[in-house]
Amino acid sequence: MPRYTFLNKQTNQVEEHYFGISSYDEFIKNNPQLERYHESGQAAAMGDSVRLGIRKPDSGFQEVLSKISAANYKSNLSDKLSRR
Repeated sequence: MPRYTFLNKQTNQVEEHYFGISSYDEFIKNNPQLERYHESGQAAAMGDSVRLGIRKPDSGFQEVLSKISAANYKSNLSDKLSRR
């Protein structure tokens, strides 16, 4: 279940609440004093770090790709791996 952090505008305190994403809109509607709060220095996780280019796939995965490429020399994968 996701954890949501809110700032209570009346008390100026940070609160954490746990509930499903399907309940989010109703929770916000029923708690107008709360505002979504994101701590400084912490970014929300928004995707796969490999696909975003933050880190490279490990060498084991590269080996699997090269085997696929060798077995399917006419595929697009083969063209992509030959450019590296």
